[in-house]
Amino acid sequence: MKNEQAIDFLEKLAEVSAGRYYSGEASDLNKTFNLIAEELRHQYRLGFYPDNSKIDGYRHTLRVEVTAPNAVVRARRSYQASTLSNGS
Repeated sequence: MKNEQAIDFLEKLAEVSAGRYYSGEASDLNKTFNLIAEELRHQYRLGFYPDNSKIDGYRHTLRVEVTAPNAVVRARRSYQASTLSNGS
């Protein structure tokens, strides 16, 4: 039961952090590391800076779309905006 709860927690953590959960036996670590290395060779990272109207301290929705066929997008679904300090 605890193992199932741990797996559920790790899967949810991977989902909210735009990561990926890998499951495998200790004897299959080489296979798992090869899968990770292969995926890392084909990743792109993108970022953005919200315009000043979104620097309001609120949570905002993010959506990333691609047109490439068979592409998998792992992205956060939202971000917490910071606020501008009064001294700036």
